[in-house]
Amino acid sequence: MQFVFKHRLSEVVGKKIHMSKHPCCHRNRVYVAGPLFNEAERRQQADIAKALESAGYCTFLPQRDGYAITDVIANLERKGVSEKDARSQATNIIFDFDVQQLRNSDAVVVDANGVEPDSGSMVETGMAYMLGIPVVIYYNDVRAFSSDVDLNPLLQGVTRVPIAKSVKDVPCLVTRAISKAKSGPAKCKR
Repeated sequence: MQFVFKHRLSEVVGKKIHMSKHPCCHRNRVYVAGPLFNEAERRQQADIAKALESAGYCTFLPQRDGYAITDVIANLERKGVSEKDARSQATNIIFDFDVQQLRNSDAVVVDANGVEPDSGSMVETGMAYMLGIPVVIYYNDVRAFSSDVDLNPLLQGVTRVPIAKSVKDVPCLVTRAISKAKSGPAKCKR
């Protein structure tokens, strides 16, 4: 089924599926979730993925490895699909693709920075939790470091490891989260 799924997506969007190419990609895959609405947010996600890949993880980074909704809509319209139907189909295609990548992941890292964490990232985080996939939260928003500002308890509750306050902490916390999910506490090298 997955081959058919990939083939259909490649036909629709005109782009082959890319996954990070790290020599250890046969090990653990990490889905990197976060806001993607400006260059700084996309760069932050790329930095998280790079840190994970340097530590031997294979990553799925939606803006690099997935599909842009505007591209999917445009390709569907070129194939004769009406604008309204193209928008609806594109939403379903991207949702299905990202859920498949999430299901194939061993952990999820969510960038929860911002005035409010990104709604799409929160959906991915909730799905990961419900699927039993360990979640690591990256949160270093300066607005959060006053004594009376904290993350929502429901968001904090999805992780069993400390919140990562720097990108360099993310790989170690992912190692701990995966290990805890499998058996118990793990030691990680820094």
